[in-house]
Amino acid sequence: EGEFVYALSVAMSQREDCRNFFLPPIYEVYPSRFIKGETIQKAYDIQMQGEHYKPTTDDIFKVDKTYYIPSNYTGWWFTKTPEQFLSYFTEDVGVNSFNTYWNYFYPSWYNASYYNFKFDRRGELFYYSKQQLLARYQLERLSNDLPEIKPYNYFSFKALPSYESCLSYENGKAFPNRPEGTYPKFSKKEEMQDFEKRIKFAIDFGYVFNNDKKKVSIYEKDGISILGEIIASCENSNYKNMYGTLYYSILKTFGHEVDPQYQYKFAPPALEQIHTTLRDPAYYVLYKRIDDLFKKYKANLPKYTIDELTFPGVKVDSVKVDKLVTFFDNFDVALDNVVSVGKSEEGEKVDIRARQFRLNHKPFTYKVKVTSEKDTNAMVRVFLGPKYDYLGNAFSLEKMSDYMIELDRFTHKLSSGANTIERKSEDSAVAFTEKPSYRELFAKINKAISGEEPFYYDETERQCGWPQRLLLPKGKPEGMKFSFFVMVSPFEEKFVKEKKLLSYRSFPYAGVAKDGQYPDDKAMGYPFDRVIDDQDYFYKAPNMFFEDVSIYFKGEGESNTARQH
Repeated sequence: EGEFVYALSVAMSQREDCRNFFLPPIYEVYPSRFIKGETIQKAYDIQMQGEHYKPTTDDIFKVDKTYYIPSNYTGWWFTKTPEQFLSYFTEDVGVNSFNTYWNYFYPSWYNASYYNFKFDRRGELFYYSKQQLLARYQLERLSNDLPEIKPYNYFSFKALPSYESCLSYENGKAFPNRPEGTYPKFSKKEEMQDFEKRIKFAIDFGYVFNNDKKKVSIYEKDGISILGEIIASCENSNYKNMYGTLYYSILKTFGHEVDPQYQYKFAPPALEQIHTTLRDPAYYVLYKRIDDLFKKYKANLPKYTIDELTFPGVKVDSVKVDKLVTFFDNFDVALDNVVSVGKSEEGEKVDIRARQFRLNHKPFTYKVKVTSEKDTNAMVRVFLGPKYDYLGNAFSLEKMSDYMIELDRFTHKLSSGANTIERKSEDSAVAFTEKPSYRELFAKINKAISGEEPFYYDETERQCGWPQRLLLPKGKPEGMKFSFFVMVSPFEEKFVKEKKLLSYRSFPYAGVAKDGQYPDDKAMGYPFDRVIDDQDYFYKAPNMFFEDVSIYFKGEGESNTARQH
């Protein structure tokens, strides 16, 4: 079953004759990998007892023929580690679906050249999507008054954060836990150390050796993609003999640290499964070490010159942002796929759903006033960064840039004179609206077949994307200070062969896969991807603007919050 679902999902992500086909959300295909085992067991009980089921607690309720099972996040009843305060983020079904679909779009084993495909800037996309995920995780930590994480030194024999997934596989076998105080017992320590050292040497010397032992520069065009494919362990990377498979070796080694020799035949751990990798708090401290390799590379690149940052004749006069408010609201996950039925007709009668509180935000609008000396095309880039650390100390712009998350990126045609650009949060190019459930899709298709209503699809919508509801970090009840950054930079249409790719939802994080050239000639993360040499210039540059904003979290006491899931 697992191989079939994976093969079908990857095929539908890659094949041209499957374009605009959609499968149900992955958390409905594999509910047990996204929803706690306790909730799954309650679904079994309801299905087994049918109409005779009587809830033993007040939490389960029934509306018409649908059962709703409130499902908390891991550790809601007993907090063992500070990382559990972030379970609303790390265990969010949308966050983990994003990681799953990203791996369907860009499977590491997939040799694109063999199938005559080209994943434009694939290695750089690996770097940027992970860097943004890590930055977002850091912002959630700051929202909960937790310090920024440090890279894990996996040669110091320091214990990783404990982790209890409370998940199980479809056959009932539990995901292995990592007890508190578990120290790694390396079986491949020297191999991992060698690979990392070789990558560091390559960054310092400026070139890598391919499998034919030829030198290839990584400080020329596509250098970041070469480095990204090496670290991401891509199958079509021509550098494996020298640099190995660092990323997946780390996940596999540390995932199996409770049974490094496979002596007890534990089930594969959360770190090793694309559906569950991001749930484990160890992932973030482990990946921080990898992210530091990319930072080392970026630090060796020339700093952006004023000419590379300016947009002659264009000035951002002001930025106004609506009040930013986040909250928790209800989200239902269908559990149909975890209960067995004798006939398909019986399955239509089974409607059991897990109800979770998920982070969301009120829709907001921002207005950017721009003066231009002539008619010209522009790219508008929008970022959000924290003003202070967890102790209340102000971040320098250099430090803030590590935690800048991209909120939007879009093109706009400026007219000579004054311009007002108004943009809604729901139009963000970074995020997308999560896909309808299986039951909603099925109902729409049946209505289309019967002629009740037409069935529409949007070519810009894809299953891989960052959830719109998670566009903003949680913030704090009293308000959390952020810098809302807007940059207007030149946009030359000649660099984008297919303009429709700019309308692809979540293209900054998910790219455009095999559909063509990534629709932006700038480095991903520009202008914060390199060392900032002149902080004052960023604050004074006419085509850039920093606006102080606050994010207010509302809902303390009204829902399961970061401190009480």
